Amino acid sequence: MVGLGGVLLLGLALVIRQPLVAAAGIAGVGASYAVAAWSRGGDVPLEAPVVAAALLASAELTFWSLERVVAEEDRGVALRRLALILCIAAATVFAGSMLLVPAAAPSGLGLPGDVLGVAAAVGVVSLLLAASRRA
Repeated sequence: MVGLGGVLLLGLALVIRQPLVAAAGIAGVGASYAVAAWSRGGDVPLEAPVVAAALLASAELTFWSLERVVAEEDRGVALRRLALILCIAAATVFAGSMLLVPAAAPSGLGLPGDVLGVAAAVGVVSLLLAASRRA
């Protein structure tokens, strides 16, 4: 029910052009997924990176729609911005997967499993640092 409420809030935000309502809608959809994933039990939800990327892309597209820019964007600018949003979503799936694969691996892997987990975490943090320097 929270997910449906979140989607309705997103639709309302687009109609009344209110970013705060959009943020509440996105939070509602994310909270709905979190509760559903938690209620399923102990396994790591392997679809979480895809859901995170979908939420991120939805938020970016929603707030892009809410921008108060009156002038029309050049088609090339809009396509580059859309491509950037898609690249960020793909990077989200990659980074999330790098963190979840070691978490979903059997716990009896010992030292190689620990090394894999640490390498994944270091890789994700390195990617985030590199991306933040370019921003």
